[in-house]
Amino acid sequence: MTQRPKPPARHTPRISIPELPSDGSYSSFADLFKTPEEIADRDARFVEAHARFLTAKGTQANALHDLVLARMRVARLMVELAELPEICRREQEHRLRMLSLENEAEATEAAIVLAEARSRLALAMGASSSAPASPSGLSIDDVETILGQLPEIGSDTLLTVMRLLKGMLQEKTP
Repeated sequence: MTQRPKPPARHTPRISIPELPSDGSYSSFADLFKTPEEIADRDARFVEAHARFLTAKGTQANALHDLVLARMRVARLMVELAELPEICRREQEHRLRMLSLENEAEATEAAIVLAEARSRLALAMGASSSAPASPSGLSIDDVETILGQLPEIGSDTLLTVMRLLKGMLQEKTP
């Protein structure tokens, strides 16, 4: 059985915490043989050591608080990074859809321009079209061709629209 290699040790900052003095400031039998100045000096050393200890503990607590906040920021960033491929995919789909719609619009505009050009050419050459021209210069066949290229319009709707146009045109021509 092979052992897994150990992950590299991470450098973590160490905060040195001083030891608390073991000789407390309490009175003892030995205090009977000490002067009040010696007792006061011993108590002052104890209080100073305890203050250093508490200051170091406060620094350690602040460092741990900062570490927790940094890890929370990293966790948030990791969540955002995990969602990044989905966001990119949606943006790419949107761009492709917009390009497709722009291409369809350009194709429709080109078909309209082509139909108008054919109609004008036919009028200029004196040839009669298979159906009378509409007031805008397009014939009913041209309109039918243009509408037939639109995938949103079904064949039943196209027939209905063409019948309406032919009827309207017949009403307007004497």
